[in-house]
Amino acid sequence: MVSALKFGLYTLSLLILFSFFGSVSQHKSLEMAGGIVFSGNHQRPVVNPERAIKLNTNKISSLQITKNELLDLNSIYSISFTVSFCYNFASGNLLTVQNPAYNLNLKYTAIKNSDTIFLKLTLKNKRVGLEFPFNKSEIFESNLFNIKVGVNESQGIISLAINGQKKTSKISPFTTSDESELFMGAFPGGNECAPMVLKDLLIHIDGKLEHRYIFNEMEGDVAYDSEGSLDAFATNHQWLINHHFFWNYHDSISFAKQEFSRLWTNPYTNELGIITNKGMGIYSFKDGSLSQNKYLEQYKVMVSIGGFPNHDLLVGYCSAFPDDEVAVFDFKKGKLTGRLTKNTDEGYVYGSINFVDSWDKSVYSFCGYGWYKTRNQLTKFNINTKKWEEQKVTGDFFPARYMQAVLPSPERDVYYILGGYGNKSGNQKDGFYNLWDLHKLDLKTLTNTKIYDWGKKDKYHVFYQALWADSNRSGIYTLVQSTEEKVITQNLARVVFGDTALILVGDTGSIASHRPLSGSFLIDYSMNKFFSVLTTEYDSTVTIHLFSVKTPILSEMEYKELYATSPHGVRSRRLEWSRWGIALAAFLLFPAASVYIFKYRKKQKSKFPIRIEHQKLELLETVKEPEKYLITLFGGLKIFDSNGLDVAKQLTPKQYETISLIAYYSYKGVKKIGIEFDQIDKIIWHDTVETV
Repeated sequence: MVSALKFGLYTLSLLILFSFFGSVSQHKSLEMAGGIVFSGNHQRPVVNPERAIKLNTNKISSLQITKNELLDLNSIYSISFTVSFCYNFASGNLLTVQNPAYNLNLKYTAIKNSDTIFLKLTLKNKRVGLEFPFNKSEIFESNLFNIKVGVNESQGIISLAINGQKKTSKISPFTTSDESELFMGAFPGGNECAPMVLKDLLIHIDGKLEHRYIFNEMEGDVAYDSEGSLDAFATNHQWLINHHFFWNYHDSISFAKQEFSRLWTNPYTNELGIITNKGMGIYSFKDGSLSQNKYLEQYKVMVSIGGFPNHDLLVGYCSAFPDDEVAVFDFKKGKLTGRLTKNTDEGYVYGSINFVDSWDKSVYSFCGYGWYKTRNQLTKFNINTKKWEEQKVTGDFFPARYMQAVLPSPERDVYYILGGYGNKSGNQKDGFYNLWDLHKLDLKTLTNTKIYDWGKKDKYHVFYQALWADSNRSGIYTLVQSTEEKVITQNLARVVFGDTALILVGDTGSIASHRPLSGSFLIDYSMNKFFSVLTTEYDSTVTIHLFSVKTPILSEMEYKELYATSPHGVRSRRLEWSRWGIALAAFLLFPAASVYIFKYRKKQKSKFPIRIEHQKLELLETVKEPEKYLITLFGGLKIFDSNGLDVAKQLTPKQYETISLIAYYSYKGVKKIGIEFDQIDKIIWHDTVETV
């Protein structure tokens, strides 16, 4: 017999365990992704100093570690953290230790008209010979610096270590018996903040780790101390984990309409090219600079993004096969080859891929849709006859399709073709379906090799764009599209080799009135950022908008799981579990307690009749409490949560039956205060065949 008392204690123990394990299940991934983003001194988006707008002082970021209580550093202490910097043209404060005896400051210093950035440590606003120079090219988000500041007040020793290199300064002792204040970023009275992303802050006192901040929060202004009880408070900040799901405005560039021509993207180098009447420029995602490479006047408007590049080559004006509009732009030589003519005698084929042969600059067209069928033919444009000629491809069968995406290969003239929409026959009457396979097409050998098949995906199909998720090419991010009830939706999806799952990632919403999913995609592996580029035309200007999301990009479920195990999520869930644990345990313990109360009252009734009647009255009044944290069988099983909502409606039928059965037998009588597991099995699962 399992008594309600034992069952209640057992359940309460399980609830406590669930609460505990839930708080640590994602600890490792949270620690890797955790971070706090500081504004710097300029309004975001900011990359190029020429376009930087200064922030008001009250909008600059600060992390006050000692807001609730000051810190006794006991003469010997160290402060270590990991940090990366978002831009390299403005100075700012990283760390401040302040008490009545001294102030210690670590500053990020940019020198105007110099290619050098300094990290400098000062004591009492004076240099102590501890500084490290870095080239500005090393300063970009995701390039991490491991920093440790060490102090021995009684011996007058200060050290600064960055990325394993350490410098030490010996000065006069500066011991203080007072407690200290600690700040990251701006400090009271200061108006400068380093433009940084801070990770994993540790404070050691007398060689012992006393405080640690992983920054795995996702909302609020509290950075919780995972090692002690010294919670820090942030202002004008962002939590880094959110950047792995939500898009951020990275930068914008505007041109006069008569100046701007068009954009192109190079997935081999992950570069954004901007063509204007002044020349061809390459935009830097790291520092916002735009190079200018002039080319011959007659070629200035003759390049489009109509084809997929081959290293330094790009197809120009291949709008739709079989147009004999063919030109190739060589970015290394700045030279255009081919003629721009138009003489279409055949029907158009849309949604094909245009390639360039890197050796003779021939143009190929692959797949596409037209005249009620999809195609799997590879055709080559003959520059002599000005005709498209079909090429025989050997190797694995390639189902006909369109809307497929292309991924670059380190090998010249080799392309990876991903997914799309079509079928084996190509005929529309046979019905098109979503293809989820990856093929390797070699233009030199004219062979096709099937690399991987993720299986049938009924709802989503690849929609023209895909990028390798990492430099090792172990996964893929791709734009997918679906149509339900004539409503078209687009998402960003992730697929990996060895797993047939298709996982939708990132937020699909708008930012600054733009939808990042409608732009052209690029990825910068050194910055761990995925970019979307959109162009908007106004009356007299053209503006290029750049949006970013950090990689790895989280799915909605992954984001919710991280939120659930973030400090806010853990604390709220612990509170809820503890309330439910107490309520449920009380419910299950009530039958046992009622037996004891009944016997006790019967024994005491003759001694204290008036008191007993008074207790009965109190018990009746207690039953009239509001329906919160309550489990009842009156009118069917009901389980009311903290808001008075009946969560029993969310139970599965078997869960509902099992809990109802336990409750019924617990309340059924004085002697029978529980139910055996065998009896539960016979009643609930009587129609289930037992297996060995």
